[in-house]
Amino acid sequence: RVGDFRHASSSSSTDMTMRLSVPGALRSFNKKFRGASAAGPSSTSRIGMSDAAAAAEPEDEKKSILQKLKNIIPPANERKKLLPLALMFFCILFNYTILRDTKDVLMVTAPKSGAEVIPFIKTYVNLPTAIGFTAIYAKLCDKLEQKNVFYACTIPFLIFFG
Repeated sequence: RVGDFRHASSSSSTDMTMRLSVPGALRSFNKKFRGASAAGPSSTSRIGMSDAAAAAEPEDEKKSILQKLKNIIPPANERKKLLPLALMFFCILFNYTILRDTKDVLMVTAPKSGAEVIPFIKTYVNLPTAIGFTAIYAKLCDKLEQKNVFYACTIPFLIFFG
């Protein structure tokens, strides 16, 4: 049975049985929290989620398309952040795609190499490098402030490529 719990008492050999009625518990919950809202909202009653959703549905149907679009567009203070973040996201994806495609082309067309070199490089070069960088980054995060960790990670790239 659902909700049937048996507990053996250490002082006696008889079993104490507690039976829970799940539908009964739900009925008492509904009576307690939704009974007052069925009669109408008051200052002491709680309105359930389904009551709020049912009350909101007719309002959504009455809204025009322009009002619905207005609700989708974020407020001005969020748009100030959204546009730079979207531009950064686009630039990161663009650079990643170009570099990934260029890497594959360079590996396949390099002298004394071919397509069979790509799995070797990914396994024996990329994977150990990623694990090593993660370990170094974790140590830097433990010892330096966040600003200094950023500089410690970007300055080597700027020196190499700059």
